[in-house]
Amino acid sequence: MGYHMHRYGDTDDYERTVPDRELFMRMVRYITKQKRKSLFLFIAVLGSTIINLLPPYMFSLAIDKYITNFDTAGLVFISIAFVIVYALVFVTQYARRYLINWLGSKLEYEVRMDLFRHFQELSLGYYAKKEVGSLVSRGTNDIEKITELVTSGVANVLADVFTLVGIVVIMMSMSVRLSLITFSIIPMMFIFLYIWGRRVRIVYRETRKTIASVSAK
Repeated sequence: MGYHMHRYGDTDDYERTVPDRELFMRMVRYITKQKRKSLFLFIAVLGSTIINLLPPYMFSLAIDKYITNFDTAGLVFISIAFVIVYALVFVTQYARRYLINWLGSKLEYEVRMDLFRHFQELSLGYYAKKEVGSLVSRGTNDIEKITELVTSGVANVLADVFTLVGIVVIMMSMSVRLSLITFSIIPMMFIFLYIWGRRVRIVYRETRKTIASVSAK
């Protein structure tokens, strides 16, 4: 799974040998086997993101156009529109969660089967050198987290990107000057996220190593 495991005292030392990009592409190949469900998930993520951007705009429309002008008919119309929009939000969110769970379970099953077949091809000498608990942890805890990242993680990233693009478009259409002032803090946010992400990665790897060590004992 992209690591070499060496005996190091009572624990296993994990040495990365495969870049993150290659590991990610390996998991993407599993997802592409389910093209139809993956396409439905993409549509559900895009649809839910677009629909979630509507309520704030509808609130501003209700206040600026209907409430200030005492337009009762307009308020009735916007109220009905709110009900329809939130019903669509529920449907798209349900479809998104269902497809994420389905793809995650399917992906987890296929990866574990491939890993099991790989274990069958290894020599007995390999198992004599490795702690069984660590191998079990690879086939359970690690694969579970990987599939969770590839399914929920990718879906959430797509949703965040679509949301960000939608917010930028809406803000720029309302006021270019105020939007540019607001966007001035984005570089600082990226710097903070980059530093924070590097530290979290180190801590997360140590956590996975500890879990494998505990399982081995």
